[in-house]
Amino acid sequence: MPVWDDCWVSSRVVVLGSCGAWPEPGRACSSFVLEHAGFRVVLDLGYGTLPRLLTLLGSSSGDGVDAVIVTHAHPDHMIDLHGLFRARWFGARDA
Repeated sequence: MPVWDDCWVSSRVVVLGSCGAWPEPGRACSSFVLEHAGFRVVLDLGYGTLPRLLTLLGSSSGDGVDAVIVTHAHPDHMIDLHGLFRARWFGARDA
């Protein structure tokens, strides 16, 4: 099998949110998780996406995210980034 065919075997994309500029009830703004070979990248963290990300990770501290990419600096693409910073900062501390 060519190496290229193996590339997507362990990959997946998880949609955390796909609303427009304002979240609708029960939905969240733009956010995607890209997973490949044990590496996890979050693409955007719009309104309402952090709780969904933490549920996916099974961690209240945000452990398990290797990188975050923000496509542009509009709140519907980055507002929950601050919450992820706080979860990682305070979640890593001893009680």
